[in-house]
Amino acid sequence: MLTTLWGYIMPIIGVVLVVAAAAAFVYVPIFGRWIAAALLVVAAGLFAFDEGYRVRGSMDQSAALKADIVELQRQADASKAVAENAAAAERAAEATAAANQQKVDVYVNNLAKNPGCSLSDDDVQRLLDIK
Repeated sequence: MLTTLWGYIMPIIGVVLVVAAAAAFVYVPIFGRWIAAALLVVAAGLFAFDEGYRVRGSMDQSAALKADIVELQRQADASKAVAENAAAAERAAEATAAANQQKVDVYVNNLAKNPGCSLSDDDVQRLLDIK
């Protein structure tokens, strides 16, 4: 908050110094030019100081924005990698499901050939092998 207030106060002080220099030049008879010159030098220094802080602040802000862009790009790349991994896992799960469905279809066909027979130990083992 102090820097925000300082950003408003510095130009006001500079303008007051310029007005005081003009007044000193006009109303002070002996050393008016010297006083006006000194006040203008102080006002110019104050304006330069304030402008330097403003430029440095904009540079800091642009550096922060660049860092934000880099971080967002990193997050986007990471989310793409996660999406690719999820798609690969989905394809693997679908392939496993298809293989299991083939095992179940073969087993159902074998049971259909012998409708009166109950489950044997081999049937139980084949069911356990389907994951």
